[in-house]
Amino acid sequence: MHQLRLYAIEQSVYCQIVTLVLRLKNVAFQHLETNIFASEKVKASHALLHPFKKIPVLSHGDFSLYEVVAITRYIDESFTGQSLQPKSAKERAKMTQIISLMDSYAYQPMVWGIYVQCSVRPSRGEQPDLEVVVAAIAATTLALNTLAQLLAQQSYFVSEQLTLADCHVLPMLECLGKCDQGRTLLQNYPNLMQWLSRMAQLEA
Repeated sequence: MHQLRLYAIEQSVYCQIVTLVLRLKNVAFQHLETNIFASEKVKASHALLHPFKKIPVLSHGDFSLYEVVAITRYIDESFTGQSLQPKSAKERAKMTQIISLMDSYAYQPMVWGIYVQCSVRPSRGEQPDLEVVVAAIAATTLALNTLAQLLAQQSYFVSEQLTLADCHVLPMLECLGKCDQGRTLLQNYPNLMQWLSRMAQLEA
């Protein structure tokens, strides 16, 4: 069988989502660090794999795929091991809803609005944009309220079964928790903190 190759940047939350799914499925793969921000030459070369010059990209033999939702479902359906998608239509819909929620409403404020502004920029000697941070905290609070309600007292976001929804949420909440402002927000949600601890215990 052809080895999988993952074109990615290690610190990207979206690349981390795919890596987590690969490890949960116990699939061997080659990580090819592809820093599309390094130079226009790298970006131009990467355009052969991704027309929009984004990451990650998964190559499996002569088959190439981009967009995280497509990649993770392909991995789950192509390889043996625990299934990461529910069997019932309602639970699959809930899984997709949570993934969409993270992409549409959580990623930008959590990662770029709080983590980058409050952690990355200061590490470079730059001041955070306080207006951006205030707006991001409000948006993140709404997202965390919603996630806490969806999780309730379950072990995982869809049910008692780990799914792609959990894989999608994890890197974003971990990124949020890397700065003081994010940790302060997360500590208001005991069930999300318990879920993070549970996820941290996974061998993958």
